[in-house]
Order: sequence, then structure tokens, then C-alpha cells
Amino acid sequence: MTLAVGRLVDAATGVKLGTVFAVTGRLALTAFHCVGDHRSGKVRLRCEWPEGVSNAFIDSSDRLNDIALLHLDRELPPGLDPVRLTREAAEHSQFVAPGYPAEVRDVSPFTVSGQITSLSGALANNRVIQLVCSEAAALLSLRGMSGAPVLVGQPQRAVGVVRWNPPREDRP
Repeated sequence: MTLAVGRLVDAATGVKLGTVFAVTGRLALTAFHCVGDHRSGKVRLRCEWPEGVSNAFIDSSDRLNDIALLHLDRELPPGLDPVRLTREAAEHSQFVAPGYPAEVRDVSPFTVSGQITSLSGALANNRVIQLVCSEAAALLSLRGMSGAPVLVGQPQRAVGVVRWNPPREDRP
């Protein structure tokens, strides 16, 4: 089983915007800040999956909670499975997050991992799941990981979306 986690790219410019993951054959999630304030839905996005490419447009979004639902122009390529969602997570449990950090120049997802430190965190008056990431602690920049699924349990299910990483002084 290969989970449908892809690189989100601006179809017009080729600029890498972050990570995206499919939750059904035609719907995907990413962080809102990856796609910006595009209320018209006319901005064309490209999802580069390990097994193919889809174009997408913004179906709906929530700027305050930094989440965007994308509508894919075709079914997922064969061999890719949507990422299932869950509300079940425990503090101090392990997580993994496959995505496309800018510093890792590879066509397949790079997985970061760590521990859920709080299920009841707050950031700018929004509820958040707080994570400690081993790779970030080792100074890997997580730029490009925005929009990645936060996976827990077996089978792996998404309990959240990577949205924010504290900036480093040497690399704002």
C-alpha cells in the first residue's frame, strides 16, 4: 500500500508550495498557507504523486485554521491509497509525517517522525496538536513539509496536518 502523499506545485510557475495528501480518490488536504487566499478557486495547482500527476483547485478553505480542501481533476493514479482520517491519538504517542522538505531533493516522500507532546495546544487562539520532530531537532529545515499528514497508529491514519514550524534564527 502506497499512501497518496504528493508534492504540491503551482501549475503555472512550477514553484514548489508544500505537501498534499489525498483523503478520497478526488479530494485532498493541505495547509491553507501553501495555496494562499485564492477564494475564486481558479488557481491551478498540480499534485505530483509518486505514481502520477493530478491538477487541482481549491474546493474550500479555512484561513483561520490553516487548512484547504482541494478537488482533484481525476481519480488518484492506480497503486495509491487515500490517507484515512482519525480523531484517535494519545499524548506522548509516536507520529510520522511523509512530505517533501525543500532541503531533500528526492521524488519520493521523506518521512519525519517524533512524538505528540500535547493534544490541547493553542497557537493564535486555534487548537493545535503540538509535536516534537526528531529531524527538526537535528536542524533539518521543515520548509516544504507544510500540508503533510501527521500519521499515527496501525494502520496509519492522519490525525492532523503539518502547519507551522518555529523559524530558526539562521534560516527564517
